[in-house]
Amino acid sequence: MARQPARRVLGAALSVATLMPFIAGLPDAGAAVAKTIHPGVAVNYGDVTCTVGAVLRAGHRVFLAVPASCGGIALGKADQDGCSSPQTPVGSPVSIQGAKHRGRLVYSSHSQMQLRGDVNPSRCYYNDLALVRVNRHDRARVSAAIPGVGVPSRVVAKLPSNGSALRVGATSAEAGATHRNGWELDLSSPTAMWKKADCGSPVTIGKRLVGMLLVLPKGPIPGAPVAQAAAQTYNLSRAIKYLRTTPHFHHAHVVRR
Repeated sequence: MARQPARRVLGAALSVATLMPFIAGLPDAGAAVAKTIHPGVAVNYGDVTCTVGAVLRAGHRVFLAVPASCGGIALGKADQDGCSSPQTPVGSPVSIQGAKHRGRLVYSSHSQMQLRGDVNPSRCYYNDLALVRVNRHDRARVSAAIPGVGVPSRVVAKLPSNGSALRVGATSAEAGATHRNGWELDLSSPTAMWKKADCGSPVTIGKRLVGMLLVLPKGPIPGAPVAQAAAQTYNLSRAIKYLRTTPHFHHAHVVRR
């Protein structure tokens, strides 16, 4: 085989060498896009507005975590049994604050428990996780950072002890008693009274993620627009373990540092 002229080979090498800095320096497709989707923004499905509590991934798929009770169950009511109450169908479109495209409801722990015929009372009331898949054209807009906290370091496996200082969204709170065999934690805040749309707000202890806010009054006052009793959060780590027993979500995980 005839050898190429040295000048031509050298010229080709120089061309590649000249281009390499530009290739290596190309910004990520989403680097210049504002991160407008993150924990704390609002989503709406089932005619209910809730707050995103965390960002999950499974491969290239990106999900926003919200309480399953946001879909099909009237918040502020005493009956929140996810094993029997009607649910917004999986596959329904979801409006996402800060997104250019609608997301899609792809998982509901309540719907999944109903399909399995689950009747465990602790899970029926507090296995409360839904996932909204972000449209691929909006993935570059997603950040897992919780405002004021940053990207969580991990999800706690055990709920914080009574009296622990917590953060719920932008509000400080204190951990109360734990119930339902470690599934549920009471929350109190001397400075704020959460409204329905705050349901789903991330509950953190330091940089660690505990769960999402659930507005579930024990004794609702008729006509009151917000919960009057202690708010609650739940064990998100357990809800994710349940999620991973579902086909297509075996490797789903909270995006963390």
